[in-house]
Amino acid sequence: MPLPLLVGFVLVGLILVAGAVLGTFGTARATLGDDVAIAAAWTREHPDDSVCDIRCADDRRAALIVTSNGTVGLIRIMGDKTATQIVTGPPTIIDTGSGLRITLTDYAAPHILVPLSDVDARRQWRDILDNPGQQI
Repeated sequence: MPLPLLVGFVLVGLILVAGAVLGTFGTARATLGDDVAIAAAWTREHPDDSVCDIRCADDRRAALIVTSNGTVGLIRIMGDKTATQIVTGPPTIIDTGSGLRITLTDYAAPHILVPLSDVDARRQWRDILDNPGQQI
């Protein structure tokens, strides 16, 4: 098969695949949904916990969870799934001006960027994260 014909087939194939992905809304960013969906996602991975407080990031791709026994955790979107981390020690928190950069002690989730435009929301997140495991 001549090279120009093969290159043409490859290009047409790539264009068709890209069109199919865009046509089926494949580039839409997933979000956590409402508080009921966030609590359900948390209890799916931590069935013994009862969620009593949820604070969402501005883009609804991350949330801070406080359970009835004082456990503090983070839930966030990774691809089209959720990932949860229980905060076991005080993380390093940097205020970026448009949100927080949270560096956890968990090596599996080295840092999380959380967009929070409200200064009071950033302060509340910081207060909760600075005292994990304590009743808030």
